[in-house]
Amino acid sequence: MTCRIVLVLSLVACGGASKPQPATPLPPDPAPVGASVKEKAPPANLSQPEPPPEPTPAAPALPLSDRLRDGDGSVPGMPGFVRKRKMNANVCTGVAVAITRGKKVAKDDAPFAAVLALEFPKGLTFDLDPTQKAKTEASMKKFQTFIDEMQKVVGAASKHYEGNLAGATDEARVAAAARIAQIYMHVASVLARGDIPADVRTGDHAVEKTEAYCDKLAEVAEPMRTKAEEAARICAAKVNDVPVGWWTDVCTAP
Repeated sequence: MTCRIVLVLSLVACGGASKPQPATPLPPDPAPVGASVKEKAPPANLSQPEPPPEPTPAAPALPLSDRLRDGDGSVPGMPGFVRKRKMNANVCTGVAVAITRGKKVAKDDAPFAAVLALEFPKGLTFDLDPTQKAKTEASMKKFQTFIDEMQKVVGAASKHYEGNLAGATDEARVAAAARIAQIYMHVASVLARGDIPADVRTGDHAVEKTEAYCDKLAEVAEPMRTKAEEAARICAAKVNDVPVGWWTDVCTAP
């Protein structure tokens, strides 16, 4: 730390010895005992303005795994479809989510049912060992097939329910927005809780490799979750104008 010291020097000029020195003035008479002494008024504006209050720090964002809305229980608007969570150290976030399918699916629910059928591929390997080249190539093909299928199914479902956003009734429009929210939230859950390849979660630097792998999946899943929340806000703005239904819990602004 740099310190600057300011030194004030008082210079006293002395006359020559040949000049007579002026008489030393006598000190003033002291004030009588008990007499009040008028104090000098303090200089104006000595007080400094109060500093502005420190801004309240924003609360840290919850982990993605806590914002996926994929808790145990029935899938809203899908009779017979039940979601079940289970601890699993071999998937990102440490929680695997399985969905039991209902026996019957209404025609308008079929596109969303197809989305619920999407599952992250298991048994992948991204081993760079040349002896595992064939297995790695097969895994890459398997993973790309999953990505292609996901894009196809999600695209078709989104298009279907976006068409319903122009429905004849407020209820139909709210239901459509709720379905879009469910679509993207489920995709985010599938990606964020993806299976961790064995060669990633074992061997040298397993912890670092696993963190990097799961962080990448979370990075891909986050925009999907954001789209889901945007759709939820749209239906939240109208949900109070329609009767209570399966969409009520879905259409809750975060």
